[in-house]
Amino acid sequence: MTEIKVHLKEVEASLDELKRKIGELNTNHSHPSFPVSSLDFITKIKAMEDLYYQIVADYKNTLLNIESDVRRHIENLAETDRNIAKKMTI
Repeated sequence: MTEIKVHLKEVEASLDELKRKIGELNTNHSHPSFPVSSLDFITKIKAMEDLYYQIVADYKNTLLNIESDVRRHIENLAETDRNIAKKMTI
């Protein structure tokens, strides 16, 4: 039978590092100022920048959700493993 070994401390350390790096993602909109122009180009650049920051913010939230889910599933796996071990010793 194949055995799955999870080194909980290593996983938690990796997840902590991931969460730290996610926190470092800059999602603050810079709001650059452009001179008044009748060109549609500046409007399109601003729209692209707004979209970029929205995508980065969504990506950051998705990563945080994944980190949280992985942490929860690893904890569930560890608890299930402990419960099975208790049942085997009884």
